[in-house]
Amino acid sequence: MDVTVEIAELRVQTESMMTDRVVITRVTDPGGAPVLDPVTGLYPAVPSTDIYTGVCSLAKGMRGQTKSSSGDTVVLLNAILSIPVGGPTLQIRDVVRFTASRFNPALVGAVYIVTSLLPVSHPTRQRVTVEAVVG
Repeated sequence: MDVTVEIAELRVQTESMMTDRVVITRVTDPGGAPVLDPVTGLYPAVPSTDIYTGVCSLAKGMRGQTKSSSGDTVVLLNAILSIPVGGPTLQIRDVVRFTASRFNPALVGAVYIVTSLLPVSHPTRQRVTVEAVVG
């Protein structure tokens, strides 16, 4: 049984439900250890490249996790980000910044990190697990 046509139709339907917009960036390796700027006393910004600007959707993940960090308790929130199948192949540590959300304006400006990939055999969307740190 060939499901090519059905998968294509499901992809169109799935993408129509992607009502949020994001910019996804990937840190580019400058090579070598960063060098402290003697004038500013700061390390240079880590270079990154925009790899995707476009539609997405965000769904509740499977779990949240509480951790201690520098004496504070933080909650790592887990969610599933979906982008169209035709988008770039995302990688762990890619940074996702929400730029618009039709139904949840509170997402605008939120930043998530890709933490795991969720490949499937017959994808209607590319899905990855993302985490945000809320202190």
